[in-house]
Order: sequence, then C-alpha cells, then structure tokens
Amino acid sequence: MSQREHGPLRGVRILDLTRVLAGPYASGLLADMGADVIKIENPSEPDGTRASHPLVNGVSNHFINFNRNKRSVPIDLSVDKGRELFLKLVATADVVVENYRPGVMKSLGLSYETLSAINDQIILCSISGFGQTGSFRGKPAYDVIVQAMSGAMSVTGEPGGEPVRLGIPMGDLSGGVFGAIGILAALHDRTISGKGQSIDVSMLDGLTHLMLYYSVDYLNAGMIAGPVGGRHNHIAPYGVLPVSDGYLVLAIFTKKFWLLYCEAIGRPDLVVDERFLTTASRLTNKDALYPILEEEMKKRSQVEWTEVFDKAGLPFAPMLTVDQVAEHPLFREREMFVETVHPVAGPVYVTGRPIKFPNREPFEISPAPQLGEHSDEVLSELLGLDAQQIESLRADGVIL
Repeated sequence: MSQREHGPLRGVRILDLTRVLAGPYASGLLADMGADVIKIENPSEPDGTRASHPLVNGVSNHFINFNRNKRSVPIDLSVDKGRELFLKLVATADVVVENYRPGVMKSLGLSYETLSAINDQIILCSISGFGQTGSFRGKPAYDVIVQAMSGAMSVTGEPGGEPVRLGIPMGDLSGGVFGAIGILAALHDRTISGKGQSIDVSMLDGLTHLMLYYSVDYLNAGMIAGPVGGRHNHIAPYGVLPVSDGYLVLAIFTKKFWLLYCEAIGRPDLVVDERFLTTASRLTNKDALYPILEEEMKKRSQVEWTEVFDKAGLPFAPMLTVDQVAEHPLFREREMFVETVHPVAGPVYVTGRPIKFPNREPFEISPAPQLGEHSDEVLSELLGLDAQQIESLRADGVIL
C-alpha cells in the first residue's frame, strides 16, 4: 500500500519548489508520512542534486534518497503560462514549500499574498539561509556557512586545532527538520482558524537553536565553550575512549554510573580518590582522569568490554564506521535501510523513516521520480486537463 493512501498525512497536498537538501529534506519527511508531494522543477534547470555523485546506473544516489515518495511535474515559472498553471495547482493544494533566496517568489509573482488570494487556506513555508528578514536576508548561504556563523564549528574538533565542520550537514538538515515541524504546526492551526499562513524558517536560526546550552551558557554564566574532541564540556568521563581494537563511547553522567564503571574496569580505588569524588571534581581534574581510564580501557577489546559493560548496565556503545552501521542488524531490525526499485537505477537502498507508526499497516516507499514522470498524471488528476491540453503545454516548453 502506498504512503499517499495510508500514511498519517494522507490527503495533504504539497507543492514542492525546493532543491538540493534543506527544502527537499523537509518535504521528504512529510512525503514519508503520506503527504502527496509534487516536486516542481525548472524544466531547463532542474534540481542540481539530480547530477550529484555518486551515481547508481547514471542516477544520483543523493537524489534517490532525498526525493523518494514524490511526484515530478516540471513547470517553467518564468513564463506566464507556467505561473498560471502553478496557480491552478495552488488552488488544489494545502502547502507550498520553497527555498529560493528571499525575494525570488515575489519576483516570480508568487508571493504569499498572491497565493492566499487564490487559496486562503494555503500554507507557504519559506526555508532560507538567514531568514526572510534581517540584514543578512539576501546573502547566499550553504551548510558550511551556517555551521560557521552558528558557532557549531567553534565547538567541534580537537582542543587547539583548526575549526572543524560537522560530519553531517546539520545546517541544511536543521532547516529541513524545522521546516517540516512548522508546516505541521500550521496545518494544525488551520484546523482551528480555517486560514493558512506563511512560515519563515532560517537554517541559521535552526542550527543556533540546536546549539542548545552553548550560547545561553555565555549569556547567563559568561562561559565560552570550545572544542573538546570526543569529550564533553560539562561531564567526565563522557565520550570516546580507546580500546585495544578501536573505540568505545561512554556516558558516565551520574554517581551511580561512576560507581558501576569503576567496579567494571577493576578500579574501585578511583571512587574514593578525592580528585574524582563528584561530577564537578572529575571535570576539573579530567586531564588526570582520562589517561588513567585510557590505560585501563586499552587492556580489552570492544567485544570484551561490551560483555562487561552490558552486565554492569552501563550506557556505552561501540564507535561504528559508516559501513558497520549499514551492516549492523539493529538498523535492519528498525528498518532504517529499506530497499526500493528505481526504474533506472534498479534496486537501491534508502534511509527508512525515523518516526514509526506501529498501529498502522506498513506502507511502501516509492522511488524518487524521473524528471516529468508524473506530469500527465497530476495535471489530469488535479486540473482535469486532457491529453491534447497537456501536449500543448509540453510543446510550448511550459512543462516536461
């Protein structure tokens, strides 16, 4: 059964004007939950991610993952016929999501005022680097720029080293996650007010919010955090420790866990060591603590420590590499890697849904669309256009 027929967002229609990552990730989260997401690209300059490497039988692996469960209807919004066609679709839709630079939608004649005049229940979600207001609104922004300006890079990496970009594109992903949350909130609000609204989501705002305590530690307590590598600014021991054949991660953040950990590694003497009596004292004396723990941890392997720490009930994990994650049975049990069949790429894996709905029947993930794959289907289904009308639009270069 398809997600559009069975998912919890079935019946919600989204016109998706986004490209690359932040916007497609937002709409993709909603498509995974059953929304009918219609991806609208420029016929002559489609989403650049379609050419992103690596390729699987000539198809972008990234595009396959970010755009599954969507339908493709390329429309040239720079021409009058294209705008008119899009506005007809707006009349049938619940949400428009876009991630153009601020001002582009207005220049296309597609401002929120224009959209809401056609459909007063429409929700327009605009995802941008710096937001729709403020002195930076017109500046271009990419993930690494947002990581730098949010302070995220200043707390990532090893002490004394160069600033390090986060290994995953959290600037982009924060825009996507908060965009999806904003759309869901606006849909709920519409059930009460009966009206749509515009949503302003900034990637920089999102990642700044995800910095959590760092900024308010400074504002309220004058603390300026810096990089601590695989450790923690406020807890010790917490983070990465070497073992004989790799690394383990430990989260010893309570007195109970500290006592259990010291027993598990055969060092009960550390419990009564005045330097390590409290969380605060362990943090103050971390430069003395970590060499002791590293020496003990290197005496055994990941497998050996896993048996010991499982028995002790400690919070820990092996540090897995990407290939180990992909092959680990837990992620298959949780359906975090799901196989689908793309018409060109063939059988491919995509990431599974992070949100589960155990009381619903399983619904399938459909492959990412080829450019223009659903033009005829959508335009006939939603607008009642016949084959001749659709071919006329295609001949004029308005659609593919």
